[in-house]
Amino acid sequence: MAIFKKIKYRIRLGLLRRSLKLPRVNRQVMGYDQARTMVLFYDMPPDATDHFIVRLIGQLKSDGKKVHDAGFINIASIPQDGKLPMHLNVFCKKDFRWNLRPRPMYLKDMLIKEYDILLDISSRAAWPMKQMAAASRAKYKVGAHHPDYNAIYDLIIKVDDQCPGEELAKHAIHYLKIIKTPTPND
Repeated sequence: MAIFKKIKYRIRLGLLRRSLKLPRVNRQVMGYDQARTMVLFYDMPPDATDHFIVRLIGQLKSDGKKVHDAGFINIASIPQDGKLPMHLNVFCKKDFRWNLRPRPMYLKDMLIKEYDILLDISSRAAWPMKQMAAASRAKYKVGAHHPDYNAIYDLIIKVDDQCPGEELAKHAIHYLKIIKTPTPND
């Protein structure tokens, strides 16, 4: 059974690398203060009721950012028991094709639109979110360090594998606030 997991991993890695070859428009360094639009990718546990993402999105919106979010639950279908916050955009395995391309129109639109900053705080097991990050047309991409995903991001945050998304988001926003968008004279 381990051989099938290795083959599946290699296929997904190949699909991810193919997405990285797509041209990115207007790639540039973008600081937190200058950014107006953000896209946020994250993991959502199936039993989440009070998730930190709600507070994070609220903080970003209060800072004047227009935020688009996409969460991923690593299960076959989303439970209809009402535990998930209604105003979050959460997707599951059935929302992605075998090649990790999205099915819902909301996700397809995310790949077409340009954003100032993409913040990926999903775990390394969230392959669809990594694929979306690779194919995104965001100007500046931020994510956690992992040897297979480093080519996706412009700003890589070095944290251990067990670092929760909330902590990763805190670090990423801290470093984004330090960065100043270069002017044309620089």
